[in-house]
Amino acid sequence: MKLTLEPAALKTTWLGGRNGILIFSVTACIIFIGIWALQINLGHDRAIKSQKSSASNLARIIEESNNSTFQAIDIILTNVAVSMRPDPMVKVQDTKKYLQLLLSEAPQVREIAFADASGHITAISRENVSSKLNISGETYFRHAVKRSMSELYISHPKPGRLLLDAPRQDVPSKQWHFIVFRPVHDSSGNFVGAALAVINPGFFQEQIRALDVGHQGSIAYYRYDGSLLVKEGVNSVLVEKANLDQKDLFSIHLPRREWGTYIKRVKGRDKIISYRATSRWPLLVVVSLDQDEQLASWYQESQDLSYLMSGSLFLLLVLSINIFRQRSVQERVEQELLDAHHDPLTKLPSLRLLLDRLSNALRQAHRENDNLSVLYIDLDGFKPVNDKYGHDAGDYVLKIIAERFKKCIRETDTVARIGGDEFVIILTKTNNINAIDKIAHMIIQTTNAPIFWKEHELCMGASIGIAHFPEHGTQTETLIKVADDAMYEAKRRGKNQFVISPATLESKAEKKA
Repeated sequence: MKLTLEPAALKTTWLGGRNGILIFSVTACIIFIGIWALQINLGHDRAIKSQKSSASNLARIIEESNNSTFQAIDIILTNVAVSMRPDPMVKVQDTKKYLQLLLSEAPQVREIAFADASGHITAISRENVSSKLNISGETYFRHAVKRSMSELYISHPKPGRLLLDAPRQDVPSKQWHFIVFRPVHDSSGNFVGAALAVINPGFFQEQIRALDVGHQGSIAYYRYDGSLLVKEGVNSVLVEKANLDQKDLFSIHLPRREWGTYIKRVKGRDKIISYRATSRWPLLVVVSLDQDEQLASWYQESQDLSYLMSGSLFLLLVLSINIFRQRSVQERVEQELLDAHHDPLTKLPSLRLLLDRLSNALRQAHRENDNLSVLYIDLDGFKPVNDKYGHDAGDYVLKIIAERFKKCIRETDTVARIGGDEFVIILTKTNNINAIDKIAHMIIQTTNAPIFWKEHELCMGASIGIAHFPEHGTQTETLIKVADDAMYEAKRRGKNQFVISPATLESKAEKKA
């Protein structure tokens, strides 16, 4: 069987070997990790966008609900104002019963009252109330007298359940209320009093509790000046002013736009905050969601994805390492095989491979009735170069000569270095004797061409012996021996020439005779 161990046959591209596997593995890992990171980042962005949208929709729903609630309160106060004017459009016989009837229609209202222009409470829904009640000292009432308030006003939250029901200073109250206030004017526009409704914050808190904002989330109602009216959720304690968490809302966001959603870091946690100002009432709805809490499901999904991707990446790395190791072993075996059959200096086939190829070529020539020639070459003047300039110069000369010899033959032919400065060439299908002579002349000429080593010009010669199949034999050893003898004959005749084995000359003479 013919061996195909030419250097070109065993040579692989840089990317085709283990370096290529390494580069492919690294590239695949980078792409793999890139896709992984991209999916995580895109998923994170989508999750945050979704939670922002949820917070915004929740704020919108609450705002619409509050519009209905405060519209009902405003209708009650309008009825009180109409009935309590000096020139009422509707005459009410029993004011207290009328107020109590209105109160029964509004579960969010604790108490309804009317105060005259001097601040005295002249009508109230509560039983057994002192006639000396007066609210003239309240800030909202003073603003109403000066006509410096809107049609509907919401007061600061206060401790206590009812109008003028504040506890003693040494006894803190757990009950809170705020007052919705509508100024009342006569037909001439003069201030004649105010209609008041005491609002139960618990009513709104119960509504808020029905909405799921998580353990770390909250929903709150504010006045436009930042006063907190109602809050439910984490730290749901009423205070008279907005807490520090919402300073940016009232100083930056609300002045720019009456609704919006943004993310703010509060006490080491990111909060998704969505706010909406009601369209008709001086009330602000604020929904605050804890980002980590809202993204918990996404975190779990991303963790599962990370486990899957890291496991796949591990398998890819294990597979790549195994392929790399197998390819390394294969390349080492191929290199050892190449070194065993090729000259390590010139990379030409060695004697072992030469004999194998010659044997195959002889069988093919015998089968196809073709001729075959063997050229045995010995360099003239090589030893002086080695002695004078050293082995580096000699090795350089051998590599140059080997390259030149390869250019003198066909791809189907073989040139081999069998040792020292000796080469053997196998020429197949050599039915034309003149073509063989031409190749021999070409080899001598290319050998004679100067070789420059550093600053020195080196000159070589070539003594060539030629043997033909089948004239000189049908065995590999026989043909090489005949060509070797012919090469020594060329040296005896003066070197730098080629000699065809005398047997060929004798056969020619016999043919002529």
